[in-house]
Amino acid sequence: MISRWAKKEEKHDLQVMWSRVFGDGPDVTEAFFRHFPPERHTRVIPAEYGIKSMASWMPVTISTKWKEYSGAYIYAVATAPECRGEGLGSIMVTETSQVLADAGLDFACLCPASNMLYDFYAGFGYEKAFYCHRFRAESGDWEIPLKQIDSTVYRDERRRYLTVPFCDWEAGAVSFLSETGMRFYRFPGGCAAVSLLPDGPAVFSELISANPPVAAAGLCRALGTQGADVFAPGTQQPRGMLKWFTLGQKIPPAHLGFAFD
Repeated sequence: MISRWAKKEEKHDLQVMWSRVFGDGPDVTEAFFRHFPPERHTRVIPAEYGIKSMASWMPVTISTKWKEYSGAYIYAVATAPECRGEGLGSIMVTETSQVLADAGLDFACLCPASNMLYDFYAGFGYEKAFYCHRFRAESGDWEIPLKQIDSTVYRDERRRYLTVPFCDWEAGAVSFLSETGMRFYRFPGGCAAVSLLPDGPAVFSELISANPPVAAAGLCRALGTQGADVFAPGTQQPRGMLKWFTLGQKIPPAHLGFAFD
């Protein structure tokens, strides 16, 4: 293999790479590597000085009516700008997937950051498996009663309301989102994970409700935002991809929830 596990002392180099590629500041990278230490959760291709390419992963479970499958969510696949075109991203995806398979996991999943990347990841055996109902919501005429909750309570709430095959995120992943600005709410009949953007609009990364459009309008009014980009359970639009490591597995279209894209 060309890649290897990162070393503790390479955390700063990983943070520099992350910032160069994704634009996030040290608050985000510090939170991520605190929950997911790089020596266990990040593969790298080293350069003579620094890192050429990286890929991290987080534990996740797919819950169905019949069984739970243990897997990994591949995240923050990045290559230094000056090293692009060398095929390093392909190596990272291939070798990270193989390492996770060798560890005995049932699957790996990921969320392509753009539609064009679905074809890229399909070349490595990933298939569309996670879907959502995405729509734009505007503030409604009535305000839904909200209660802000912490990440632990939110994990319980989403398990309570989700009835389709869904990704059950490990506590560290949801806590990481909380530390980087995501807020969690519950309301009569549902719950939501919300990011309020500086320019006014919001993103409801997950809205679980029997009537998402009505709930979204009420949430917008309660939060004082004019509109929101909403992701709710549904089958209208792909949101993530899955690669099984165990043969013969198949699930209906599933709910990803958060997309760490």
